Amino acid sequence: MNTIGLLKRYGIVPKKKLGQNFLVCIEVAEREVRYADIQKDDVVLEIGPGLGVLTRKLAERAKLVVAVEKDLRLKPVLEEVLAPYDNIQLFWEDILSFNPPPCTKIVSNLPYSISSPIIFWIMEKIPGFSRAVICCQKEFAKKLVALPGQREYSRLSVVVGTRMRAEILETLKPEVFFPPPEVDSALVRLEPKTGYQPKNPQFRLMTHILFRHKRKKVKNAVLHHLSRFGGKQPETLLNRLEKTGLGERRVYTLSPEEIDVLAAAFFDGEEEDGTDGENH
Repeated sequence: MNTIGLLKRYGIVPKKKLGQNFLVCIEVAEREVRYADIQKDDVVLEIGPGLGVLTRKLAERAKLVVAVEKDLRLKPVLEEVLAPYDNIQLFWEDILSFNPPPCTKIVSNLPYSISSPIIFWIMEKIPGFSRAVICCQKEFAKKLVALPGQREYSRLSVVVGTRMRAEILETLKPEVFFPPPEVDSALVRLEPKTGYQPKNPQFRLMTHILFRHKRKKVKNAVLHHLSRFGGKQPETLLNRLEKTGLGERRVYTLSPEEIDVLAAAFFDGEEEDGTDGENH
């Protein structure tokens, strides 16, 4: 497929604000399908099909491909290149507002600008998937797999780490996309896992509060957000923090279990706030 020629024919200029760096390397798409181990009974979600390079390879193996694209300018392009396939459902929606059908696998080249919200959306909206293979910015991939104490460890690392196993499969150079991004990309495999699950309903809110100041000591990070703890007096909060023995620790060294301890100390079993914030 002549990518540049196709875009010119339809008068389409990739939009940076939509994170449009279209995959043009068929070999990468083939590897994504292999990494995901697509089977003939799989229903696969693809977020942002772009020019359909990956979509076609998925359709050759899966029972059904559910492709969700926001940019209506791509409609004639995708209708043309995907015309030979009868097992693709195209939805023209913002993925963050999309109500997905049950899907067994997720294979997507994520828009870099909204990669973090998409990961949280996947965890909330598609609890039953068995494997995801995503392409994302390399630095974002490092956050997905980071462990406590590592430079890349973040709010995203904490929440993903309690729900999924994450593994970087390979690094991709900019030239496999058009236009080439300014950074390297990575393929990441995500699989649901069983293991430690946070007990306090305010675990995610506690994580969000702490990682607003991830290089600070826990005590100082908490003092920046006293209003988030239900109007409790600072002395009460500091006394509870002292009992945890975690006040002098740096936020980025905390394990999920330790964050759960802090949530229990500060929130007294309050109902889940659901606040994730936009930062990762």
